[in-house]
Amino acid sequence: MTSIDIMGDPHLAKTFVHGVPLHRRGEREAMVWEAFRANLEAAECDLHVCMGDLFERPIVPYDAILKAADIYRKVASDKSQTRFVILRGNHDCLLRDLERASAFDLVARLVSDVPNIIVVSDVVMIEGYLFVGYDPVTPLADRITEDHRGAKAAFFHAETEGYGKDFNVIPFEKLAELDILEVYNGHEHKPARFTKHGVDVTVVGSLQPYSHGEEIDDTLYVTLTLSELETAGDLSNKCVRVLLEPGETLDQEIDCLQMTIKRTADAEAEIGEVTLGEFDIDALFKQAFAEANVSENLTDEMLQRFHERRLAGEA
Repeated sequence: MTSIDIMGDPHLAKTFVHGVPLHRRGEREAMVWEAFRANLEAAECDLHVCMGDLFERPIVPYDAILKAADIYRKVASDKSQTRFVILRGNHDCLLRDLERASAFDLVARLVSDVPNIIVVSDVVMIEGYLFVGYDPVTPLADRITEDHRGAKAAFFHAETEGYGKDFNVIPFEKLAELDILEVYNGHEHKPARFTKHGVDVTVVGSLQPYSHGEEIDDTLYVTLTLSELETAGDLSNKCVRVLLEPGETLDQEIDCLQMTIKRTADAEAEIGEVTLGEFDIDALFKQAFAEANVSENLTDEMLQRFHERRLAGEA
């Protein structure tokens, strides 16, 4: 029986700035890296699977690329009996032009000589298990074929619901027809379990929650009213969202990793989430260009240039 450990989307090199006190800058990023390293080092299994989105963006600083590759190489060397599978996620492959290299591609090259690291950009069967990396060009349903019939389980970085867009939605009916009855999925950051068309589905969830909307408990992200805040105790290692009623103000300093304020009932004063760092810049960028009828290829190209300039300090 093959033993498998699973790591949810790491999103390495994600930055946390807005709402973060100056003297706490860098701590949240360090927590993500430590969770990533600890998850790999704890592997005691035949297969360890990273469920995609190794990086937050397809273009990240060079030191993040080297650090990720070095950690994988060290752990794979120490645990030579474990095979480490790294799925490509949508954040790892933004552009529809697959000729353009991303940070994920560079890591793949840097670990290519390590026999027990398997980087999956396409569709691979390993010990009877099906692993499917994200592909920005070919619909997911077309990538699952008769050759995969009877796989013990399938691992995806995809959507479990299409909401009218089926390009990267897991084809549960097709999986059932192919007698693939167990699925593990990354991409969606909140863990879940359910059965669909006879297929048992485990949504792994991300390595850590990265916003208040992804919180599943109060380990890292907490939402408190002003009265609850007064009796909350130590919040120094929490990302705190404070809900303010009309007329309430927050007039005390809170020692925390990140502070967000939201007004709850006053329609005129409603400001939503103050923390811009929680917005998906790529999604906003694509939405704006789609509304202007800009083609997908040109949108991807412009987004690529934006990230290149951002990392160069020009944006």
